[in-house]
Amino acid sequence: MFQIRAYPQPLWDGSDLGGRTVLLYAEQGFGDTIQFLRYLPMVAAQGTDKGGDVILQCPPPLTRLFEAAPAADGIQLVTKIGDTPFDLQVPLHGLPGLFATTLDTIPADVPYLRPPGNAPPALETSGGFKVGLVWAGNSKHKNDANRSVGFERFQPLLDIKGVDFYSLQVGERSRDIGAPGLSGLDGKISDLGKDLGDFADTAAAVGQLDLVITVDTSVAHLAGALQVDLEHRGAAGAQRLLHGAARGAVAGGLVHDRPLQQVVVGHHLVELLVGDEVVVHPVDLAGPGSAGGR
Repeated sequence: MFQIRAYPQPLWDGSDLGGRTVLLYAEQGFGDTIQFLRYLPMVAAQGTDKGGDVILQCPPPLTRLFEAAPAADGIQLVTKIGDTPFDLQVPLHGLPGLFATTLDTIPADVPYLRPPGNAPPALETSGGFKVGLVWAGNSKHKNDANRSVGFERFQPLLDIKGVDFYSLQVGERSRDIGAPGLSGLDGKISDLGKDLGDFADTAAAVGQLDLVITVDTSVAHLAGALQVDLEHRGAAGAQRLLHGAARGAVAGGLVHDRPLQQVVVGHHLVELLVGDEVVVHPVDLAGPGSAGGR
């Protein structure tokens, strides 16, 4: 988590810049910084389109990704403020309030991020449905116990035929897939985490996937911004589904009073239930009454 900053410059009220320069800065985590990037075109309409300038201070791990973002076109990106001159300032999380955002007016022009470069390295695949997994967030987060889960929660998924699984997990928890207590994983999941140096690298991988299943991490926001189907789950079970490019069949409901999310992964219906249970059902995607298709 970043910090609110006490800049002497006045807080921007959302009005026309009239030739002035406004600084936008990230004071929340990486995921929140990604999701509020969608407001940049609205800021530009009040600024660069009317003779003003917009500066966005962003953390170094996001810089290369944001440089390629359509939403940041015409915005000056800096990693440190230093002596950069500006007249007004506002934290990114203040933009929804400045623009009087409601549920009906949330900027929803997706994708608003794209992997940098013309041709990211292709993932090794058998030709099946491609699914990325993230099971842990920042261990220093005060709510990490309710955000991260053990990799063993996802292990039943790896037996689904016709699906290629990829680990997007970075940091210490990336080693979970090699833990002594887990066996039989050879060839069932590819470890991409070791090669992910920043969010541009992660975007290049996520952009090639059909589905991302993740706990409450910045990868959830990244997948949504790239318009990749997303199943978001935490320590209490499946919480909500953000449906992106509509490449997987999705349903939600109640089973025995337990909330669930259902996702068709390859030729299997996966139910992510509250608690520890992951139930995998074979389904006939081509037959009558099937749950859906890819």
